[in-house]
Amino acid sequence: MSTRPSRRALAVASALLAGTVGIGAAPAAVAAPTCTIPGTEGLCGGRIVAEPLASVSFVQFGLELEAVLEAIEAVNPEVVEVATLAEWTGDDAHTSFAGHPIWVVRVTDETVPDEGKAHVAASLSIHGNESAGREGGLRYLEDIARLSVDEPDHVVSSGDAAFPLAEVLDDTVLWLAFLNPDAWASGDLLDPTGLGFPRGNANNGGAPHTSVTDGADLNREFPTIGWTKRANTQLSEPEAIAWVDFVSSLPNLVTATDIHGELTSATGSFADMMWPAGQWSPTRQAQELQLAQNMTATIERTFEEYGVVIDDLFGLAGDDTGLGTKPAQYATAYDIVGYDDSGFMGDWLAAQGAVEIDVENFLSHLVPNNAWFGLLEEAHAAAVRGILESVWVEALVTGDVVADLDLGRVAYLDDPAIVSSTDADGFGFDLEEGEDPVHYDVTRLRYFEDLAADAGVPVTALDVADVATVDLIASFDTVVVADNAMPASRAGGTADRVAVATALHDFASAGGQVLLTDGAVELLVDMGLVAGDAIAFGAAEAGHVDFGDTDHAWEADLAGLPAQTYYEVPLGFRSGDGEPEAPHHGVTTAAWEDAGGVTVGTSLGFTSLGELPVGEGVVAVFGAILPTQTEANPHLYGLADYGVTVNGGTVLHSILSYRSGLAPAPTDVAEPAPPAEDAVDDGEVPAPAPLPVTGGGAALAGLVALGLARRLRRQPT
Repeated sequence: MSTRPSRRALAVASALLAGTVGIGAAPAAVAAPTCTIPGTEGLCGGRIVAEPLASVSFVQFGLELEAVLEAIEAVNPEVVEVATLAEWTGDDAHTSFAGHPIWVVRVTDETVPDEGKAHVAASLSIHGNESAGREGGLRYLEDIARLSVDEPDHVVSSGDAAFPLAEVLDDTVLWLAFLNPDAWASGDLLDPTGLGFPRGNANNGGAPHTSVTDGADLNREFPTIGWTKRANTQLSEPEAIAWVDFVSSLPNLVTATDIHGELTSATGSFADMMWPAGQWSPTRQAQELQLAQNMTATIERTFEEYGVVIDDLFGLAGDDTGLGTKPAQYATAYDIVGYDDSGFMGDWLAAQGAVEIDVENFLSHLVPNNAWFGLLEEAHAAAVRGILESVWVEALVTGDVVADLDLGRVAYLDDPAIVSSTDADGFGFDLEEGEDPVHYDVTRLRYFEDLAADAGVPVTALDVADVATVDLIASFDTVVVADNAMPASRAGGTADRVAVATALHDFASAGGQVLLTDGAVELLVDMGLVAGDAIAFGAAEAGHVDFGDTDHAWEADLAGLPAQTYYEVPLGFRSGDGEPEAPHHGVTTAAWEDAGGVTVGTSLGFTSLGELPVGEGVVAVFGAILPTQTEANPHLYGLADYGVTVNGGTVLHSILSYRSGLAPAPTDVAEPAPPAEDAVDDGEVPAPAPLPVTGGGAALAGLVALGLARRLRRQPT
């Protein structure tokens, strides 16, 4: 392992901070020290790929990569197998746009049959100017090859989950993919353009690269559920087509990562871990949280093992520079980079069933591009080693994760109306020639079915007519009205709104909890708790809550950098593309607090999360958690039922842990039907929700529109 870098290394940081690093400026017109001829490893510190502090440039695609991969394979060919994506798939079309080979490395003990093994997919530097994944990935690959020969009992870990390397090789298959060879080759020191690493592939409209931002962005190319941004031209580039074909063929994809770089860090971290967007049950939320926590611990360990001392890089710059000040942090992609979009690889990998995290590595981006700074790359390599080891080992333990749920007796108002591509509105948007969208039948209420399954307790669907006329709710702890304030009765028609509101008010007064989510917040007016002009609405780029001081009991278990509470793109809402659309509901904070309410969090300047004492009980509002999908925008790959984030679920589950002390639930209330299968991505029509299709509820007039709001954000990464 390397020793602690000396303070003289601050000269490197000073150059970066002063902005003296020019894109494409290389310290020497030679390749990184790689020793691919047997017997020459001593010239590279006993390695095939020298450690960053002993290197002078990035590994070169044209001069070195194939020889490097073959040399690493030769260390232990029973563990490392190198091939092109075209060779793995048997399809000669699976090359880059410019015809370069797309190298994919398989890591497993080939003497052990593959049946039953957990597969792990890792994409390294799909953006060409974000080199951390490539550099760290090659070095970690060599680590594995050498350890598998010299020290098979070496312990590898994800957080506290640790196993001998030989056991991990027996039980898993790790795939390391270098998916953007065009941009890598363009950054080689002998490339005649001298441009540096572009972001995209070589598809630049027929012209050569003239800018590092040229080319097709391969990380917008994937067939993700929800809003389809047609301008991203999903599955138009050969690299994305080939990777989708390959990953779709894997028999048991368990975990995955997509490793990127960034120019700035919202969290002051060298590795910003980002949860992808998706439809996650409480158990899946717990799996994603554990991966993030374990990966953080693993990166911290690899920083220590490789002697990376962040203070030696940027310590003299102070704490207010926005530079990386700690090894790792985690949040949603929106909370890290400030935007969502359609077509992200990580979102697609998550929809294939993988517990997935993307990672942005600080200052692996436009600057310094292909200029080499050994101390900075030592930090990148240490981080990537930790990322890969964690996501690899996590494949052995993520299936054992159990959601930590302590629900009270929860009921919710059923809503027989579902969002369907087969109803009178069809897909809800105009199809263009050649488009053949995936069919869907979705409902936000499936979250309660999945919640019941994961909690192992009933979560009861109540007909709205029964709430108004039968004393069914008095023996529950919490009754939820999710988004639709007045859904139709299962028998057809609508219930008496005043009677329903009165029953809910009486339930709270007696000691129960009424939870109003999203558009159902308007029932506060019917319950006589606030005036009509206090109801607030706004749209934002993503479903989020500003949690403030996080000193409320609901916030006790918030993790990472919390803000986003639901994913808007899987529900069909646009983000970062014109006017923001993610709906947020609530109450003007002054009116809420004048009524005696406690504001726990705000959205767009109004109270979107809070509780209001009513008699012996409470009325809670959560205005950004379970909105109904929109069909107005293109959505070629279906829609999700819900998009609850890890932190959104954490708060929701905390609210639902309320205990009223009321009598036990009646025995004649039927438990909910088993959860229906989630919407699939292979073009099949998913099973419809176990709810009859009928009309919807009426909206309350007089909502106060607070306007659309944007969050100022950084440059896309």
